[in-house]
This record gives sequence, C-alpha cells and structure tokens, in this order.
Amino acid sequence: MGVRIDSRTVLVSGAVALAVSLATLVAYAIVNAIVSFDRDSNWPFAFYVVILLGMALGGRLAGRARPDAPLAHGSLAALGAMGVIAVISVVIDVALRNDIVDNVVKLVAQIPVPVAVSAFSAYMASRSAIA
Repeated sequence: MGVRIDSRTVLVSGAVALAVSLATLVAYAIVNAIVSFDRDSNWPFAFYVVILLGMALGGRLAGRARPDAPLAHGSLAALGAMGVIAVISVVIDVALRNDIVDNVVKLVAQIPVPVAVSAFSAYMASRSAIA
C-alpha cells in the first residue's frame, strides 16, 4: 500500500529546481562581486526568494506529473536539488580552503523551507490537475 516513486518525475522536477537555484546562486555571486553586499544587507533574501520560486516550479512539475502522490514527489525533488547544492558548496569551500562547517550547518538548517515550498506547490498543482 506504499507510494510508488516515479524516479523520472523526481529527477526532472529536481533538475528544474536545481537549474533555477544554480542560476540564481551564480547571479548572486556576480552581483555580490560587483556591489559587495554588506553583512547586514537584506538583498540576499531577494535571491533566496527566486530560489524558492525555482523549488515551487519543480514541485509544480512533480505535482502535475504525479497527482496521486504530489507531496512525496515534490519533497524528493527539492531534497535532491538541495543535496546537490550542498555538495557543490562543500566542494567550493574545500577548493577555497574555507570553513566547511558553517556553510553546511546553514544549508542543513535551510532545507526544510525549500522542501516545504516544493511539496506545497506540488500539492496545489495536483489539486488543479484533478479538477
């Protein structure tokens, strides 16, 4: 009676969420290199909102593809995307000889928000797919 996970749906939805997230992170790095955001600046949150929109888009795709199990597929898509972002972040920190623990703790603390946004978006998309 368990939920059958469609790996193709999770991969495609996660890839969309990851693509938007990585493009946003690259844009943030470029803008930060040019403008140099202060530590107390709120501008990074604007980029975070775009990342969340990417997660919502990935969740929407998952919910439309699998309206019978939107929460599982939306959550797994975002979780996979965040996992890839975490690995990339660690590799960059190791290459730059930065402290890894700080960034990993921040990423792990942030994971529930993108996963919840993706799951909610998947649920809403599945409701409109059924109707």
